[in-house]
Amino acid sequence: MHHYEISRERAISFAGFLSGRSRKSLKATTKGGLRRRAEAIPYGAVVLHRLLKVGGLKSVVISACGVREGVLASALSAEERRKDPLLVACAEMAKRLGRDTALAASLDSWIAPLFAAEPTSSARLRLAAAHLSDTDWRVNHAHRSESAFADVMNAPFVGIDHQGRALLALAAYRRYGGDDDSAVKPVERFAGEALSEQATKLGLALRAGLALAGGLQTEILATSTLRLTPLSLILRLPKSRMALIGEQPLEELADAFRRTMRIELR
Repeated sequence: MHHYEISRERAISFAGFLSGRSRKSLKATTKGGLRRRAEAIPYGAVVLHRLLKVGGLKSVVISACGVREGVLASALSAEERRKDPLLVACAEMAKRLGRDTALAASLDSWIAPLFAAEPTSSARLRLAAAHLSDTDWRVNHAHRSESAFADVMNAPFVGIDHQGRALLALAAYRRYGGDDDSAVKPVERFAGEALSEQATKLGLALRAGLALAGGLQTEILATSTLRLTPLSLILRLPKSRMALIGEQPLEELADAFRRTMRIELR
């Protein structure tokens, strides 16, 4: 529910509905921890209803954090508060579950030329996806795409909206070669065609980079470059690295950009 946004009118209507429900009725329609709070829910709904009426708020944004987290955040140094919470969380996840902490920066730099036309805000999500690109390497290869998708969908990230999470999850799925669209179709429908296509490009770019680097040899990425032309996706690399080229990931990436693949050796 984190970052789920409700318009003022819908929130007022929902709060009014909840404030008139009995404890018995709420217990019958809720579950888990929420059921134990059934007695307090109508009172909270009354408070929210009145705040919305007098506060002139345009919408309500649900937060997974509360007053306790706010108190802790206020105790952080100014330097810590300036850090991006999403990127910090993704980097920590990569540190715990990945194999190389330098991987994200190398991959992000390598794939960046493919996304030069995108808004600056997209660079943040691209780096987050790079951090998450190797976190499921321990999972059986037949299930990595589904595992990576579920990990991102369920991770306790903040500093990201639902569209951003959908993009990261779909990119993680494509990075591991996921192609059974039924597994991710509901999220693709939510994300929409443009965002789903962006996630596919991002995931396949990360997949191609990791294939070229053999997972861990990130210095190889520094000796090669990717470039888009109106008709081609061009990979340039030294002749000595020719044996490392995996054609399938590169062809899939070129297809995603509607280009033909071209390799230039120097």
